[in-house]
Amino acid sequence: MNYFRSLQGQIALAFVLLLLLLQGGGLVLFATAGVRTVRAQVQDSVVTADGVAKRIISARGKQLADSAAVLASDFGFRAALATGDQETIVSALENSAQRIHADMALSLDLYGKPRVAYPAMSADALAAIGSVMQVQGGRQGSIDILDTQTGLYQIVIVPVRAPAQIGSVMLGFALDRSVAADIRATANADVTLLEADPSGRLTAHGSTLNPADLAAALPLLKGTLASGATADEMASADGTARRMDSPDLTLPGGRVLSSVVGLGYAHGNGHLIYLLINRSLDAALAPYWTLGKELLGLSFLLLLGAVALSWRVARDIAQPLKVLTRSAVAIAAGSRNEKLQSLERAGEIGSLARAFGEMQRDIFTREKHIEDLAYVDQLSRLPNRLAFSEHVAEAIRNAPPGQQYAVILLDLDRFKLINELLNHVTGDRVLKSVGKRLTELDTVGITKVARLGGDEFALFLPVESEVAALNVAKRVANQLRLPIPVDEQQEVDVPASMGVALYPEHGATPEDLLRRADVAMYEAKSNRRGIILYDESLSRASSSYLTMMSELRHAVEADELVMFYQPKVDLKGEELAVEALVRWKHPGRGLVPPNEFIPFAEKAGFIQVITRWALRKSLQNCCAWRSRGLAIQVAVNISALDLLDSEFPRTVERLLKETGCAAQWVVLEVTESIVAASDVAQESMKALRALGCDLSIDDFGTGMSNFEYLMKAPVDEIKIDRSLIIRMCHHKQNALVVERMINLIHILGMRVTAEGVENMEELRMLKDFGCDTAQGFLMSRPVPAEALERWFTDKLYLGFVPQSLGSVLAAAPLAETDTDLPLPADAQPSGAASWPDARPSELSPQRALDEMSALASGTQQLVG
Repeated sequence: MNYFRSLQGQIALAFVLLLLLLQGGGLVLFATAGVRTVRAQVQDSVVTADGVAKRIISARGKQLADSAAVLASDFGFRAALATGDQETIVSALENSAQRIHADMALSLDLYGKPRVAYPAMSADALAAIGSVMQVQGGRQGSIDILDTQTGLYQIVIVPVRAPAQIGSVMLGFALDRSVAADIRATANADVTLLEADPSGRLTAHGSTLNPADLAAALPLLKGTLASGATADEMASADGTARRMDSPDLTLPGGRVLSSVVGLGYAHGNGHLIYLLINRSLDAALAPYWTLGKELLGLSFLLLLGAVALSWRVARDIAQPLKVLTRSAVAIAAGSRNEKLQSLERAGEIGSLARAFGEMQRDIFTREKHIEDLAYVDQLSRLPNRLAFSEHVAEAIRNAPPGQQYAVILLDLDRFKLINELLNHVTGDRVLKSVGKRLTELDTVGITKVARLGGDEFALFLPVESEVAALNVAKRVANQLRLPIPVDEQQEVDVPASMGVALYPEHGATPEDLLRRADVAMYEAKSNRRGIILYDESLSRASSSYLTMMSELRHAVEADELVMFYQPKVDLKGEELAVEALVRWKHPGRGLVPPNEFIPFAEKAGFIQVITRWALRKSLQNCCAWRSRGLAIQVAVNISALDLLDSEFPRTVERLLKETGCAAQWVVLEVTESIVAASDVAQESMKALRALGCDLSIDDFGTGMSNFEYLMKAPVDEIKIDRSLIIRMCHHKQNALVVERMINLIHILGMRVTAEGVENMEELRMLKDFGCDTAQGFLMSRPVPAEALERWFTDKLYLGFVPQSLGSVLAAAPLAETDTDLPLPADAQPSGAASWPDARPSELSPQRALDEMSALASGTQQLVG
């Protein structure tokens, strides 16, 4: 059975089965077609035998009629009949009977009573014939059947006239086996003469069948003939016999096809007389069965030859495949030296072997490439995360008792700015340099350096204690602090935040160690602590962070976020404006301020979802206020991730169309750091400005490093950070900085909004400096939309417009302090504070940018 499960066995079996199918189909076709053909031939021969039998019976009747007519016309016979000359009558009857071999000759009187018979009959027989002829009468000149005590006879009766009828003459042939034998000799079919009485009982008067077949046939024919046609139906219009088919018969001697010919009623008892014709079907089929046996024997010989041939062909096909299979198994097991030396042959198998060899070489090449892709970082050529994990796992498996290992995970700080401010090619160059520096640290015991992805690297080394691990991390940090040249004229420094995890203290698997080192690294990056050793509390903090993010995601879906709005007072009394601020109405902790959840959302990248929610809600409220007659402009904060998303302008456009809000009713606030850092942000701002939205730089004065971006950015408004406003009343130099900043921003063609105004003194100074808009707790804290609407409806903002400022607070001198803000060299006062000869209103935009750049270092001291 195993052989037939193999390819060779299946091919051989397929050949043999196909041949068996063809041979079997041919033999079946031969048998069915042969039987059908022979049966048709036998049936035709039976029909032919019927015709022959009827013609023989008819010819015998005509012979009787002719002979009887000759006798009836014989003068001497008529004279003897007229005179009653018995001797002459007997002689004439004898001569006529012998001439045609008739079995019976009778002279009848006018009433049908026999006078003379040849051969002689008993008185009783003559009396019986006489009674039949007198009762039923005979159809003179016709052929009839007469049932006598001695058997059946085919008779003819012819009248004798001299010239009037003086009697009749009857001649007859016996219907017995001799008649059946004569018919069989001519028709080549078995013949049986049957008599059927009204009860259906059959009597055979002569048959060529053997006694056993005849005895079996009679019961089978009984039902057919008993319900058969009447005598009139069995005779055609011309008085000849009529054929009636009977079922096939299965006799002891074999199957026969049969036919029944009705000869009519017998005079004397009225029984139906039939002629049964049989032809043996088995005898006719015997030559075909002989031929079939010969074909079967030939088929068997062919089958043996086909088995041998199919085995040979199957072996020639399967053997090379076995060789290829062994080679494939060896290749799959990792062998790279498997060669196909035994398949140097022509034809398709040889082509397959050569193709397999080429495939083998290609597989080895691709496998090497895939292995390289799977285990090697393609940029730095360092091991990747998978290779690092396998190395750590192998070291842990083989670690001696008490051995400690350290996993140091480091992430480069400010690497994103390198990509954005320089380009990605420079960033890749920096990553390669970092990888090279790390691999050169092998003197401190590092056994594996890997790049895990992005700007993340991992180090693995055996250590004696956590102090030793932290010392290695410090050496790595010192090495990375050295500037990295990116071209001939520029260098960058790439400090890193690092997390350290120890085996077995912090984890027993590579996954645990990497995960916990990652937690420590992110804690170091978030708190700018450089290096942190993992502690269990960090995981709890991470868990809280994940919980916070999960709850925040649910808050957006469950509509738990609410919008608050803080008024922005136009110090010229012309415009109504607000800033939209999102709050979280937590079901358990109440109202959560944004500084508790916005940083988490920014770290997780979820801030974009919150931005879109806040933008949609603010636009809806803006449209509602406008519909009630309050022409309020709403400002919405957008994050760095939003501005770096090239699809964000299209999102804003879709929300404007969806809510029906006009673009000029909306101000989008962005931070100055992202404006200065990214060309993508610049393009997004231009697209938003093209929609018609105003753009505002938020928290100005806390992080600007390159004021040239103000000239490029399509900005409409600058919001001065509260850190500058809060010290303005107590530090003269701070006030001078704010005043000059406002003038310089106006020169650049932008509006100025002061954030965090908390007292009337600050408001008066800002009005005197020419500030356009003020925002802070002095006017109103952030309130829900309904309260804000009442604030504007009651015109509470009018208490802070210029018409009332003078009456509210008189001018007060600024206090002198020891903490003065350093001013530019050309702006330092001599004695009393004073500005240079060129007043701000007279400065060009480029000069204004230069002045603002000179103020940058002093601004950083203020907010620091």
